[in-house]
Amino acid sequence: AFCNEQHLPVLRTLLLLSIKTIEKRRELQGGKKWSKRCNSVYCFPEREYAIMHVISLNCWGVDRNPARFEAIAHAIVSLRPDVVCLQEVVTLREVALLDAIFAREYKTCTPGSRWRLLNRGGLYVAVHERCSLVESRFVRFTVQAPLFHPLALSDLVLEKGWQIVQVATGSGPVTIFNSHLLGSYGLFPTAEMRAIQCQRLELEKVLAKTLGRIVICADMNATPNTFACDSYFRNLGELFFMNETPITV
Repeated sequence: AFCNEQHLPVLRTLLLLSIKTIEKRRELQGGKKWSKRCNSVYCFPEREYAIMHVISLNCWGVDRNPARFEAIAHAIVSLRPDVVCLQEVVTLREVALLDAIFAREYKTCTPGSRWRLLNRGGLYVAVHERCSLVESRFVRFTVQAPLFHPLALSDLVLEKGWQIVQVATGSGPVTIFNSHLLGSYGLFPTAEMRAIQCQRLELEKVLAKTLGRIVICADMNATPNTFACDSYFRNLGELFFMNETPITV
């Protein structure tokens, strides 16, 4: 997300490589009768599903650089993914800027405005015209940032939560979850981790009740190869392997 114009070709290449890697793993595992987590993608090769291309990105918004927002949006559109899930699209000005670019081929949705200036939750989803956007709604996390958290005020104003988007595809409906979980700054680790765990558990409970195919796109504020990250993804894996619901994170 920290890129300028000269870095866009690199961003585009990385995104394409990620998509091709997922497709290749699907092909290689197509005939096997077991399920395995492939890095951050949960594959269920025993069932045949059409491939959906999804891009998730924290845009690091708050009107820092409109030109940078435009460049990122154009780079994503050039890849023509089926679904785009963005986080930290904070202001309505940023929403309007993205809408102007995505509107040519995509239907876009946000959780709505806050104070007639901000985009609730900082969440943004765009669905390509080859899919059908059925429904979009926002659910606020019951537990927000502790009062002494560095981002307590911004979270109070924006409201952290998750965006649920129902998408109809040629092979059936898909439920997209887009979210941005609380991050830990280590100032008051006990209170921060308690709030983070509450948000994760609340999201897991909703996922457990959701039927059909699910895609989770989120800034989970979990550093790879740490206990918090590994335990969270292990919980998700156990949750969905148990009821055999195909999930992609």
